[in-house]
Amino acid sequence: MTEKPAHSINVTSYHQSGGITAHTVNVNPRFQRALGDEIRQKLLQNVSRQKLAVVWATNGDDESYRYAAEIFNFLKSNGFNLFGTAPVNNIFTSPLYGVTVNPHADDKTDIYVGILSDSEKQIR
Repeated sequence: MTEKPAHSINVTSYHQSGGITAHTVNVNPRFQRALGDEIRQKLLQNVSRQKLAVVWATNGDDESYRYAAEIFNFLKSNGFNLFGTAPVNNIFTSPLYGVTVNPHADDKTDIYVGILSDSEKQIR
């Protein structure tokens, strides 16, 4: 008895005038920032545990939200007073890049997580 392969894939295209014919298509995989030691130290130095911290992500940008969630979880695990249970999506009035910590005179600190900049892509 002859055994069949576990996965047999046949991709065929006839008379194609456009489009993609493939088993797997990877289109420009996105760079994903990861929370490194340098950013962790800056957050620990620049965000007060006595103030309410709000972590903002750029609305509509998955990479920004994932990075904001990593920052949120890092701050939560270090005992910071955080707003909500996850980052808050925000539509910024102008493009925002990188991470900005904005302490207010009152009892709040905003942490803005912008979109990935070209310089951040080159750091890795």
